[in-house]
Amino acid sequence: MMILKFFCLTLLLSFSSCTYIYYKGTNSEFYSTELFQDKNALIDSTAMPYRQKVEQEMNINIGSVEAVLKKEQPESNLGNWACDAVLEQTKLYTGKEVDFAILNYGGLRIGSIAAGNISKGKIFELMPFDNSLVIVEISGKELPLLFTHMIAKGGWPISSDLKLVGDKEGNIKSVSIKGLTLIDPDKIYRIATIDYLANGGDNCSFFIGKNQIETAVFLRDAMIENIEKKHKSGQKINASKDGRFQIE
Repeated sequence: MMILKFFCLTLLLSFSSCTYIYYKGTNSEFYSTELFQDKNALIDSTAMPYRQKVEQEMNINIGSVEAVLKKEQPESNLGNWACDAVLEQTKLYTGKEVDFAILNYGGLRIGSIAAGNISKGKIFELMPFDNSLVIVEISGKELPLLFTHMIAKGGWPISSDLKLVGDKEGNIKSVSIKGLTLIDPDKIYRIATIDYLANGGDNCSFFIGKNQIETAVFLRDAMIENIEKKHKSGQKINASKDGRFQIE
């Protein structure tokens, strides 16, 4: 929350640094509002410590990436890494068993993360929204609605416990959940995701009204924690495409 306040102040500073020009009448007379320059300088000096604090916080190195992580469809190493981390953190926060994790393609907001050191600010760029991790529960008979939706969208990030193959017409060709190819229509499956999707965002109407188990942890905070944890144990972020989502 403190970081968000810093961002708001930084945004205020960026607006305050603008030069305001007023237009008068139809005779092309323009008046520069130099009157505001002293006020802008005051705001600038007031906000500067907060802006510096934001920059320091965002530049903190939290881990290291082995090879470039790239956003692609239907599958990408960036999406695979993100969803596997979501699954790991959601289990940690809730103590619940989870069948698989999903994220929407549009929720990852940058195209790639370069190899080398990764900063906290880079995760804020990747996941800038205040989306919290949740578990949403859905019956096996309703899972095809989710799978056909993701296929129709061109492929979404999924965790390694889910293998999904579809065709270009949006049909399901094969599914495997934790190695099982048969979906139990009467079983309640637990899916780790973000509250935006669990509440019906990105046309996920099939989730509306379903039971949720909340974590009260923002997605980006969970990712930062996951990276830091691996960094402390000497691990680098390393992910590859393994065929978990295919469209033929």
